[in-house]
Amino acid sequence: MQPDRETCFKVCSGYVLSSICRHLRDRGFNVEEVQVAGDLQELVERSYVEWCKEVGVPTDRLGDKRRFWTLLEWVAEKPKIREKLVKTRWKSWKEKWREKAFKRCFKRKPRDNKTGC
Repeated sequence: MQPDRETCFKVCSGYVLSSICRHLRDRGFNVEEVQVAGDLQELVERSYVEWCKEVGVPTDRLGDKRRFWTLLEWVAEKPKIREKLVKTRWKSWKEKWREKAFKRCFKRKPRDNKTGC
């Protein structure tokens, strides 16, 4: 993709993509933060759930609307083999979410040698 300076990037206003907005603006591009809703939101949600299934998250755990935590807790159960699935270069994973995921996992159940959590 070779955008010119007139190209307007429309980026979801959610926290996860906030750094891409700064990155693009710092390089002189036009960025419009938009709310993802309706059909597009449904498509994004379905795609995320399908990806979770493909990487091994149990289907019965994906019914909760708080799927972000579902994935993080699942990763925390077996971090040696699953942590590569999260954005490990994502600064917030290292500085915030990794620790929170492990705390939630430990709080939810006693340590289990089978799950690693």
